[in-house]
Amino acid sequence: MISRDREQAILRAAAEADESQFIAVYGRRRVGKTYLIRETFSGLFTFEHSGLANGNLEQQLDSFAESLTNAGLNSFTMPNNWLEAFRLLKELVRTSDAKRKIIFIDELSWMDTAKSDLLTALENFWNAFASARKDVLLIVCASATSWMLEHVIHNIGGLHNRLTDRIHLHPFTLAECAEYALSRGLIMGQDQLLEAYMILGGIPFYWSLLKRGQSLAQNIDYMMFSEDAYLKEEFYYLFASLFKRPEGYIRIIETLAARQAGMTRKDLAEKAGLQASGNLTNKLSTTFPMGETIQKPIDFTLR
Repeated sequence: MISRDREQAILRAAAEADESQFIAVYGRRRVGKTYLIRETFSGLFTFEHSGLANGNLEQQLDSFAESLTNAGLNSFTMPNNWLEAFRLLKELVRTSDAKRKIIFIDELSWMDTAKSDLLTALENFWNAFASARKDVLLIVCASATSWMLEHVIHNIGGLHNRLTDRIHLHPFTLAECAEYALSRGLIMGQDQLLEAYMILGGIPFYWSLLKRGQSLAQNIDYMMFSEDAYLKEEFYYLFASLFKRPEGYIRIIETLAARQAGMTRKDLAEKAGLQASGNLTNKLSTTFPMGETIQKPIDFTLR
């Protein structure tokens, strides 16, 4: 694993702590959150579950129940709501003989369907049960950074200040991309590395698609422009993973991309078919609450 020593150290320390731990892991799609957690613990979880993209409440609960069955909980009544679902998770923890009960819930934001009371159930699970024990490590993860910041990390309700740690997983720097390319046997000069970085950013998954023995131009054509290009629809998947209603954001990007020069806010709203309201301001802003930002400064230094 390249350049994730700090993050792995946090997770391993939490697994060895004398008290129960609650960690939130967040970062953009494809940055390697799930891979980090699975590799750190070698996939040895007491319970592992991932939310369903676009699943309704019934489908989310059915999937959660299947994960409980896969974890070894048998002969239970299907849950009708999240409080019942997390009550079953408590039972799984009680019956587990693992020294450390590691619970990994991925894509938590997808599970938060309208009026589902997911967060109420999660609060109850941690505050009334897991935090009172000594042996639980609860890890929640999501690609929807804004959702994680608002509902988990900066929660002003029952989860306020309940996290014992958090990990914001950033994309690789240019130097880390160079290290990753070397580890995969990709022969690239500094000019090619920089060009690839300008195209792919520091997203490990995109770099993993580069094939040895092909030029950068051939790789990019295969990944993005061929008939069955793997990343052909990535733009839309990315926004769908970040926002529950991505259409407005996509219209802003497409409107700006059609112009070679900048646009006033009024012109942008008119061309994109959006109201010039506070909602538009929120969409245009790159700053999250509490001073957290979407972007990380780019390091162009090869070390």
